[in-house]
Amino acid sequence: MALGTNSYFHRRYWPAWVALVLGLAATGWLAHGLFREALVQDQQRFRLEALILSQLLEGTMERYEERLARLADHCAQFDELPAEVWEFRRSAMTDFSYNLPSVMQAAYCPKIVAAEFESHAARGRALKGESYAFDPESVPGRELALPVWHSWSRSGFPPLQAGTDLARPSTWYPPLAAGLARPKGWVSSAPMRVPRADGGFECGFWFVMPLFKADQGPLRIQRRANELPEDFTRRVRELNRSAATGMLAVFVSTDRMVEQAYNQPTAAPRVHVRFYASGEPNPESLFNSGTQAPANPRHREVTVLPWYGKRWALELTSTPVFEADSARDMAYVAGAAGTGMTLLASALVGLALRARHRQEALTEQIREARDALASAQKEREKLSHDLHDNTIQSLYAMQLDLGHTAQKLAEEPQTAGRELAAVRAELDSVIAEVRRFVLAEERPEQPVDLPSVLKAAAERARAGNPTKIELRCEPKASDRLTGVQAVQLANIGREALSNCVRHARARCVDITLRSDSDAVCLEVVDDGIGFDPNSATGHGVGLRSMAIRSRDIGGTLHLDSAPGRGTRVTIRVPAAPLEHNGEPDPADDEPEETET
Repeated sequence: MALGTNSYFHRRYWPAWVALVLGLAATGWLAHGLFREALVQDQQRFRLEALILSQLLEGTMERYEERLARLADHCAQFDELPAEVWEFRRSAMTDFSYNLPSVMQAAYCPKIVAAEFESHAARGRALKGESYAFDPESVPGRELALPVWHSWSRSGFPPLQAGTDLARPSTWYPPLAAGLARPKGWVSSAPMRVPRADGGFECGFWFVMPLFKADQGPLRIQRRANELPEDFTRRVRELNRSAATGMLAVFVSTDRMVEQAYNQPTAAPRVHVRFYASGEPNPESLFNSGTQAPANPRHREVTVLPWYGKRWALELTSTPVFEADSARDMAYVAGAAGTGMTLLASALVGLALRARHRQEALTEQIREARDALASAQKEREKLSHDLHDNTIQSLYAMQLDLGHTAQKLAEEPQTAGRELAAVRAELDSVIAEVRRFVLAEERPEQPVDLPSVLKAAAERARAGNPTKIELRCEPKASDRLTGVQAVQLANIGREALSNCVRHARARCVDITLRSDSDAVCLEVVDDGIGFDPNSATGHGVGLRSMAIRSRDIGGTLHLDSAPGRGTRVTIRVPAAPLEHNGEPDPADDEPEETET
């Protein structure tokens, strides 16, 4: 009887057993799929936020550099900057408290050589009182000093005393005289700590910009690399140091730049950011130690930022707040509900499908946001590069010329008149160049003098840089291009030249514009450090921009590079056929050569 009853039970309730088995199998498969999709979605979200934060930090560093350079150029016009000029320029040019919130202290220091120690000390005490701290007797055997003439300190920090010699080492700043040997600027290579009035410290780095007169510049290397003696670079730096008239030094707090701007201590952070003064993260080079990174983060990414000839590491890790937004919980809910409620399998499947649709919509929104960010970044970089490499540099140079001419106007009116005429001619040239680019965008058939644009780019890249640049252009190669093609080739050439000067640390750069029967070719070759084109980190924003520009005009971009072997960038653009039945013009055999 028991056996019969048991058989009846199995025959009666076998659909329940089948539903239980199928329900468990379906629930397990669905939960596994949701979990995998959630992991992919989390990785995409983290990479997008990491990209945004790294670009914000790099943009912030470049913004600080540009605004401080403007202040340094104004300070360079005076041997000992008057107090009223310092206050006006500091407020009008930078406004540390508002525009540069991470600057804790700033100082203007004239360079005083040993022969002028006594006279400068006397002048300082006469103008600033007996409390002027510069003491010539305390610096015997020193070749130069950098006494603080004007300074600014944020509230809560002890002010720099007038006359303090920043060429001497201190417990909270290195000997800043080393910055005079770097014409474009110098950044301390190790984290420094500046004391606060409350007894604490602020971690960051010292940024130094040497000052040169408006009609004076740092010595540039214009000899071939194989002809340079071993100590030539050292001698050039010593001459640059001797040519400087002083320096502008500021302390930038990475605790505030990174922690307040990105880690947001007043709110729960989604991504934690740590900044290192080295290419690889290590405890000795950690800049912002104000907050503690989460232990064992699920997502971690390290980005290397090249800046002022050094490599800086940016480490980004996910936080519990970021993990709380993950869709992995949906997989756990689906698994638990499917296991405990097999009779509601259809409802669970509906909920799972609904969760999947929501995840797909969220993923699509993230993808659209990423594409929109990439498009906006591309347009921003194009506009920024075009303005920075052309108009702004020329206008900035004219601004300095006008300031120099204004000083001569009363004393040497004839000389000032000639200089004003020269500035006016340069302004007409800038206006003509801007008009050419505007016409090229509006009327693609309007021709553009590509050799002249490349020559101007080479001249501007030369300023303040020891790199030797050679430019060779066939006279009629540009005539075979449309206006759009010429503009895009000019932008590619400027980007390649900028990479050679800023990142490759090249000593020589060769730019060649030539043509053959059916195409025009632009080639940029340098002898810099090179890179591996096949590596994941070898393709930056600039290289992608060059590839997109080349593709937009129907051209092909070829990169030939290896670590330590330099880089060759070649762009071939289809062009109008040559005249003389395909035979090249004899005049085109000899390209125009310009050596910078």
